[in-house]
Amino acid sequence: MLLVLTAAAVSCILPFCRGAPQVQLGNSILIGTQNTGQTEFFGGIPYAEPPTGGLRFAPPVLKTDPGVTTFDASTYGVSCPVGGQSNLDEDCLTLNILRPLGTSAGGGLPVMMWIYGGGFQAGDASQYDGTGFAIAGINRGTPIIYVNFNYRLGALGFPQGLEATSRGALNLGLKDMLTALEWVQRNIDAFGGDPSKVWFRPNC
Repeated sequence: MLLVLTAAAVSCILPFCRGAPQVQLGNSILIGTQNTGQTEFFGGIPYAEPPTGGLRFAPPVLKTDPGVTTFDASTYGVSCPVGGQSNLDEDCLTLNILRPLGTSAGGGLPVMMWIYGGGFQAGDASQYDGTGFAIAGINRGTPIIYVNFNYRLGALGFPQGLEATSRGALNLGLKDMLTALEWVQRNIDAFGGDPSKVWFRPNC
């Protein structure tokens, strides 16, 4: 017997699907997870095309949705390559969103974006999950949406020299940041955020 499953049916047999929060983004359904009793998490969402192949040492190219029918957004994406670390992949330009439980599209919540430090040589968004900020906002009656993201580091994010200059490849990590901000402007309303109320919190 041939069993034909629709995309929706396939998503519902996945272990993370049952009761999980979902967001429609373009043609993709992002399936997150209930992070705590008070928050929902969507992670590993690509905000730019993979900076590999012809896009290595090139400015980021905005990716407004994952481009698949269903996307598992229940975990963080991989860390960007840094010397001496493991579990790294150049396809690392992803962001993460934490929101109050039950938030829906068009909720109009202010958005806090966290940019990790590390001297452009180290760092990873998964080190700063933002749960404390989100729960503090909920408890005091001023809920927020928390966003953080990975950007290219070291030689991949900040190449130097005449060749990098001639190719317009300087400060790629900073350009990654700007692209993440553009993604938020285009998409955060779908998660319940207000694109006109976005502020930044760098981890200096």
